[in-house]
Amino acid sequence: MVHRLAPDSPGHRELDRRLPGNGDEAASPVRGAGLDPDARFDRLDSRRAAADHTRRDPESGRPDPDAFDAGDGEEGGDPAPPVKGLWTLPNFITLVRLATLPFFLLSIAEGRFGIALTLFVAAGISDGVDGYLARRLQMNSALGAYLDPIADKLLLMSSYLFLAVPSYPATTKMPVWLAVLVISRDVLLLLVALLLILSSNKRRFPPTWLGKVATVTLIVTVLFVLCANVWDWPRSLLLVAFGAAATATILSGFDYVLRVARAPQTEPA
Repeated sequence: MVHRLAPDSPGHRELDRRLPGNGDEAASPVRGAGLDPDARFDRLDSRRAAADHTRRDPESGRPDPDAFDAGDGEEGGDPAPPVKGLWTLPNFITLVRLATLPFFLLSIAEGRFGIALTLFVAAGISDGVDGYLARRLQMNSALGAYLDPIADKLLLMSSYLFLAVPSYPATTKMPVWLAVLVISRDVLLLLVALLLILSSNKRRFPPTWLGKVATVTLIVTVLFVLCANVWDWPRSLLLVAFGAAATATILSGFDYVLRVARAPQTEPA
């Protein structure tokens, strides 16, 4: 194997001085030897030059250490596009959660509150798991963005409805006025969202902190009612939960309407 020295390396210049006729004279300039190494090799490889040009800072002309080729899995690349299709793992978990909803409601109707409590807790855990997996595995999808909140709303609204039915065998029931308040607010928000979608380009409705507080409060209230039908539960805790749920529902509803009224009705393309 023949080892070649770079034209501008110290070893090459030393050998060049030993050639007959050169003596101690400096070696004649080699074409490209005085250029920046990156620039010289860029001339030899046009493809690398084109790629390196995209990595250079536009102001200084120097290589940008924070720039990487997209698609290499390095920092600076474009974010992964949303996964298309139905059968992603997070979507599958959400569909399973939807499939268990009839069994949850049937358990309430038949007075099997131990089963109902187990299914409700499992649904809450699965909601957190599918969101974590969607972010961790980069499996966010347009379907999941709609399917997950729909599953959450169906679970909450049906819980308040079934737990408030007077004829169902429950020792502790959800107050009818609270169930009407919660369901009315969700129906109102749904109608407002549909009107905005049909009348404007608005497609995104990011949750507010008041909305998140209201959701947590409503979930805790359902848990308290289910637990009160399984074990002896302090009545005072139920009353506090009912008041907190009503307050959070009213405040979040007004906050949502005000934000919609103040926000621009179109979104940039």
